[in-house]
Amino acid sequence: MKLSPLQVEGYYVKEASFSLLPDIEKDVVFSLTAGLQIQPASMINNETIRVDAVPYLAVNTAEPSRFRCELVIESRNDPSEKFPYTFRAVLVGYFKLIEELPEAEAAYIVATGAPGILYSAAREYLGTITGRGPCPGVQLPVVSFAPQPAKRKMLPAKATKKGGKRAGKKGAGKKGRK
Repeated sequence: MKLSPLQVEGYYVKEASFSLLPDIEKDVVFSLTAGLQIQPASMINNETIRVDAVPYLAVNTAEPSRFRCELVIESRNDPSEKFPYTFRAVLVGYFKLIEELPEAEAAYIVATGAPGILYSAAREYLGTITGRGPCPGVQLPVVSFAPQPAKRKMLPAKATKKGGKRAGKKGAGKKGRK
């Protein structure tokens, strides 16, 4: 294990809101679970949660190894899906690169690492505040902040010889022959 070149100097929740969808409580069938926590039976399927997570990054011009990241996370479920919550959270974090890195590598580490750290903090925060409602707490899905690769074209498969052997250079694979 080694220390990451990107370190957190601090972060905070700038904005947070969540609410139950109107009339969701009338659809809730309560059951007592271990620990006497009231939870509705099979209300949330975390596979259906839809969120937008948008990072805004800025470099400290006086100290280029320091960065600020603001991450905006919002639910975007359609009301017909009966996902019980709507929520929005904005987290702000301050980060520092503690190693000299090539510019492209540093940019990649900051662009993927900073929002990823804040997103993980938001997952815990939203899980805590929604977990005290009448429905199970929200668990944000795992996301990646890595840049999306350009659409790639599939290359045609190389021709093969009979028997599934790959065609190659003439005489390839024939040891001792010239």
